This record gives sequence, structure tokens and C-alpha cells, in this order.
Amino acid sequence: MSVRTLLVEDSASARGIIRQRLEAIGCQIVAMASDSATALELVRELHPQLVTLDLIMPETGSLNAEQLFRLIRKEMPEVAVVVISAQSKAALRADFLRQGAIEFFEKPFIDFDGKCCNFQNGDGGRPERNWAAKSQAARSNSWSMN
Repeated sequence: MSVRTLLVEDSASARGIIRQRLEAIGCQIVAMASDSATALELVRELHPQLVTLDLIMPETGSLNAEQLFRLIRKEMPEVAVVVISAQSKAALRADFLRQGAIEFFEKPFIDFDGKCCNFQNGDGGRPERNWAAKSQAARSNSWSMN
């Protein structure tokens, strides 16, 4: 069983790289969005198991990537979210992980394969089990929606 994934990234080249890497580890990309407003519509419509979320994207309307993250966590806490950013501040990473992100990748993807291996374990390389477990653990952590 593959992990139903929504890829949210404004850069076409980064979308291609992320898609290729995720499909290689067993994810099924159900849709891609290049802005937060479109991503919110797709999350609500498709109910993916995993969302990859770029933090630095053009704002559309009044919804930015951080607000999208909070809406996903509030409305669909069962959805695992992997945050992706060129901003490499430790405090930013810690904040998103505390709020329920299951991972925080930094661009450029120097160690993408190594991080992805963290999602897989001895269950035949099926990432959906680890993502489900990480998502459950994130839901049980205390985090605020402020």
C-alpha cells in the first residue's frame, strides 16, 4: 500500500525532485499545488495521508504556508505533514516539529535519502507505517494552534 501524498511546492524543479524521491520510497502523489489556497482545497477534497509543505511560497489571498500548516493540523490531525524550507533556523524547525510536523527538510536536499530512510523500518520498506506512527505521536504531543 502506498502513501497518498499531496506535494505543495511553488518551484517546478523542486516539485520534480521531491516527486521523484517520494515515489521511489513508495508514495503515490495524488496531487500537487503551487500555492497554499489550492493546497487547502486539495487537502479537503483528497484527504491525503501525507502533505509535503514548502514554507516559502507566494501568498494567495490571505493564506500563507504557515497558516495552511495550522489549518491542516487543526482540521485533519491524522494527516502527516513534512515541512520543507530553505530557511534553516533551528528554532523554526523546532517550532514546526513541536506543532506536529513529522519532519522538517532543509533545501537543498543534501541528505534527502538519509532522512527518508528514517521513515522506513524493518517492515519491508513500507513508509506508511512509520508515517502513521509519527503522525499519531505528533497528535499526542502538546502543541498550540496560535
